[in-house]
Amino acid sequence: MKIELKIKRAGGTNITMADNTEISFKPDETGAHVAEVANPNHVQRLLTIPGYVVYGTSEDQPAQGPVETKNATEPGTPSNVSPEDVAPPTHPHSDDQKADDEDGVFLSDMTDEELLAEHIRVVGGKPHHKAKRETIIAAIETAEDAAEAASKGSAA
Repeated sequence: MKIELKIKRAGGTNITMADNTEISFKPDETGAHVAEVANPNHVQRLLTIPGYVVYGTSEDQPAQGPVETKNATEPGTPSNVSPEDVAPPTHPHSDDQKADDEDGVFLSDMTDEELLAEHIRVVGGKPHHKAKRETIIAAIETAEDAAEAASKGSAA
């Protein structure tokens, strides 16, 4: 099934699902960023995340009813996997400091699930279970600044 990502990044967007399946959203001839997603569990999970829609529908008119696919079970995918077992995809981080950010995605615009995934990727672990969004964002920015400073220091 074709899924469209409404967030458009230069060159497209690559995501990794919880089972390490890579999905690439690339611009098509109309400029829409789309990917063919064969696994029905992945389709169902993506459609629960704002910004992902069935190709050809708008955000105002999401797909109705259960998602149907030609290939009901993908080889290597257990039939007892539920949507709760499939973690949200992780996105490459956009630089929250730049005013001219090309892809337009800021940490403050991420969903809680995307923010959690970004924290795990950048900081190296889950945030405290009582941490507020602002605290999580600050931790991500601090870790990125430290990594950038370290890379500049090693390049000199």
